[in-house]
Amino acid sequence: MPAANFDRLPLALIASIAGCLVVSGCFNPDPAPADETDGTGGDDDDDDDDDSVDTTVGDDDDDDDDDATTMGDDDDDDDDDDDDDDDDDDDDDTTTDDDDDDDDVECMAPADCAPMATECQAFDCVDGMCDITDVALGEPCGDATDNVCNSPDTCDGAGACLDNFAVDGETCGMCPAGPGLCGCDAGACADCTSFAQRNSFSSDQSIAGWTLTGDWGLYLETPETQSIPSVPFGNFRFGTDGNRQAPYPGSEQEDSSATTTMTVLPSMLEFTSWHVDESTPYDVKIIEILPEGGGAPVPVADCNDLGGPLGSYEFCDLLLESRPPEAVDNISIPVPIGLVGTNAQVRFRYVNSDTCCGQEQGWYIDDLNFATLCGCSDDAGCDHLDSECGTGVCSAEGECVVDPVAAGAECGDTMSDVECNMPDACSPQGYCMPNEGDNWSTCFDCPSGAGDCNTCFEGECTDCMMSDPLNQFSTTTGWTFEALNEESHGWGTYFSAPANNIVPQDPAVPLSFSPSLGTDGNRIFPYTDATGENRHFEHSRATSPPDIVPNAITFDSWHDDEGGFQYDQKLIELSIDGGMSWIVLEDCFMGASTQPFCTDTSGDVRGGADWDAITIDTSAYAGEVGILRFTYNTTDTCCGAEQGWYIDNLNFAQRCLDPLPM
Repeated sequence: MPAANFDRLPLALIASIAGCLVVSGCFNPDPAPADETDGTGGDDDDDDDDDSVDTTVGDDDDDDDDDATTMGDDDDDDDDDDDDDDDDDDDDDTTTDDDDDDDDVECMAPADCAPMATECQAFDCVDGMCDITDVALGEPCGDATDNVCNSPDTCDGAGACLDNFAVDGETCGMCPAGPGLCGCDAGACADCTSFAQRNSFSSDQSIAGWTLTGDWGLYLETPETQSIPSVPFGNFRFGTDGNRQAPYPGSEQEDSSATTTMTVLPSMLEFTSWHVDESTPYDVKIIEILPEGGGAPVPVADCNDLGGPLGSYEFCDLLLESRPPEAVDNISIPVPIGLVGTNAQVRFRYVNSDTCCGQEQGWYIDDLNFATLCGCSDDAGCDHLDSECGTGVCSAEGECVVDPVAAGAECGDTMSDVECNMPDACSPQGYCMPNEGDNWSTCFDCPSGAGDCNTCFEGECTDCMMSDPLNQFSTTTGWTFEALNEESHGWGTYFSAPANNIVPQDPAVPLSFSPSLGTDGNRIFPYTDATGENRHFEHSRATSPPDIVPNAITFDSWHDDEGGFQYDQKLIELSIDGGMSWIVLEDCFMGASTQPFCTDTSGDVRGGADWDAITIDTSAYAGEVGILRFTYNTTDTCCGAEQGWYIDNLNFAQRCLDPLPM
């Protein structure tokens, strides 16, 4: 309780308090004998006990009278509460805000000390004196409400109770305006007073309240495919990996959607789009408006509408080649006049009709002018994004974004350092990345050692109990592919060798061992042109994951090219020091190797079953942990008869047959 200011209390209340201090059951820590107490209060009769307490107000004549109504004040010099000039009034303050005075308060039982403690302080009566201590940081107190805007109150460790309100403006779910139109305000979910101009998907707050199915979410990069490496975006984009499935480049058939929270519809839906897929009829994209209150969805874009206005957008185009992350399409979609300015949701649909083929990487969007978050006016409104990896700041568009610290700075768990769980570090975007290997991704440091591992699962590399006797390339997980010149590489899994580039054109050759690992050499998808334009100069390589080197490397080989004496060169290498140095096993250049794949077959017509059995002696390195590397160099774009190089049934880096851990 704060120190009493008796100058402002009604006389009757003062008399009541004073009377309580001397009646039976009221505790007075320093009682005075009745005959030593001045009981005058304009009454000369000293016979009544009640007069033993001075209840006068504004009596300047008796400096010591008020000592009878104080608690725990042994200083009787001058405590007159009625004297406006008294500098010592605070000495009588028995509130718990001043811990220095706790030991000055006498008590007979713990309950006597309760009025001096807050709910974040413990109290006790020790040796006749009150003992007040602060409870631990984080202990519950006050309001137990628990929602987005108001977390349960907790003690601050210094005796005060914290209300734990969310930062004003943080996205919340339900307010009078409806979902998607709300922001926290003083611990309550209220209507947003302003909105950011754009949604750049800078954090998971950007999709709070969205309804997602399939693989829709925030991505920093695309998945790898059988023939195209992963494409890093640099910042979060929102989308789906389509018919890709982890562990990449696995595939699946996906029919999925992403539905925004309620938003006020502008006259044009604007955003950027990036995709690599077959488009209609195999990878179909649809955008619909869902009016508030229900009713039929209103399509505003539909790639099924070939040649029509709904199917005229760039994201409906066929695109099955490597695409730079900055090569985005700027999309503007008109909103029907009757819906402009109304509250509605926007739904993005992505429908894959099959699991084919080997190039698709999905569909990703960014920089929306709808479904934006509550706007900010200064950095203080973005504190909810503060972390050890960045600071929340207000952008020029009124959107809270993260100003990151240097990429790679330590954060989170810095102790773990294994292949499936490396030390956490700050990302370039300002988020603490756990650096755990993706579940079901390839690993090589399991307890049984490289070559006997299954996959990463929940930060650990698991042992493989049973492996395929041969690598038949049902997946290329763990392999890396790279172009060694400015052209794209053609490495991936193939079911047939492509049609060649001569007139008349020889058709594609279905391979009897398939899928197989290979490259189409100087051919370029879609292989339909026989005029000489559909070729390129390829210099590329494929590198295996590590495995235990056997006495001999064996595999089946199929090629149709100029052999490699000078053109269409093939090189096979082994590293036993983790890729620091390489040992040449076979090299077709200038006749250094006599292996069948070094033979010129460009004038032959090869059947799909015309495979060559290959054996390469590696007994000198048997038992070592090794990596294989296959390099293919066409050296030019000539001449048109080539159909590439393919291998299968490799006795190295075999696939684990154990089921994926769940």
